Amino acid sequence: MSDTIIQFWLKFWLLIIIALAIVGLFVGLWQGGWILAANGTAHSIQIQKQQANGQYQIQQQGASNQETLRARIGKDFAQLTAEDVQVAAAAGNPGLVGTLKVEAAAQAAQLCQEGSQVSNAVAYPPDERAWFSANCSEGVLVPTSKYYVPSAP
Repeated sequence: MSDTIIQFWLKFWLLIIIALAIVGLFVGLWQGGWILAANGTAHSIQIQKQQANGQYQIQQQGASNQETLRARIGKDFAQLTAEDVQVAAAAGNPGLVGTLKVEAAAQAAQLCQEGSQVSNAVAYPPDERAWFSANCSEGVLVPTSKYYVPSAP
């Protein structure tokens, strides 16, 4: 009877020590990054992508990008004005007027898109602000604009 009790307690403590060793090994590997590292890496990559997207958005609203965009808008307004002059000069030639109007519509649509990208903090000159109000809505050329050319069905 005495030998059976001793064998029981010996096996009991041996199992406890083995269980503690397994738990210790698991915790050590986990803290060292060997276990569950793939999940942690995926989470880290996701965070890096979110940070990169946020940084891109900040750069899009940054001063340098906004200045470049404003300069491009100024050039595009000059080109659109030149196209308006060409349309007026070609008044007697319906084929040429049609072609010039399509070019002006494309230029106006590009201006609307560029204008929607400019930060609200950037002040437009009054004439440009009036042009955007009359011709654009959410970066798209509106059908009521004089530059709008309906698509062929």
